[in-house]
Amino acid sequence: MAYLRTPKAQRQTTVSDIKAEARRRIIAVMNEDKQRNTLAAGLEATMTYGADPANWPPDLQQRQADAMAAWAEIERLRTRSDEIELMDPLPEDVTDDGLWLG
Repeated sequence: MAYLRTPKAQRQTTVSDIKAEARRRIIAVMNEDKQRNTLAAGLEATMTYGADPANWPPDLQQRQADAMAAWAEIERLRTRSDEIELMDPLPEDVTDDGLWLG
């Protein structure tokens, strides 16, 4: 008796899959330790030199600029994640880089 092989049913993408991929991408931009350290450094600089980064020492100004660039990318990823979650049907491969370019 011969058995027919049928392809395994592909698991459907869930919103949780999309959120997990967004998280993976966000952590690649700035890991959790760096996120906490950056927040702490910004708070310390604000308390020491005031809220305007123009009054901060150059090294802290650069750190702030780098943090803001990373934050902009994180916000872009969060927005894109929200957009992907609204797709109907949800994409099969949420790891596809092209999907995250928007």
